[in-house]
Amino acid sequence: MPVKEGQRVKKGDVIAVFDMANVRRIEVGIAKAEVERAKVDAAEKKREFDHRQTLFKNKSISQESFNDQRDASNGLK
Repeated sequence: MPVKEGQRVKKGDVIAVFDMANVRRIEVGIAKAEVERAKVDAAEKKREFDHRQTLFKNKSISQESFNDQRDASNGLK
């Protein structure tokens, strides 16, 4: 730290220095976690879509229900 506890400072004095490399590492870690979460979400939507597609082919759900799921899945691409 550029100053010690109790030391008097004046306007313009540097009182702290941030390690920007550490901040960037944290930001990269957060971004990677967000990407992984998006991948998990996309995989979940694909599984749901595949399930609904099977139900639709077996005439277990309506065209509208299938279309809604398809449209939701397409929104992730």
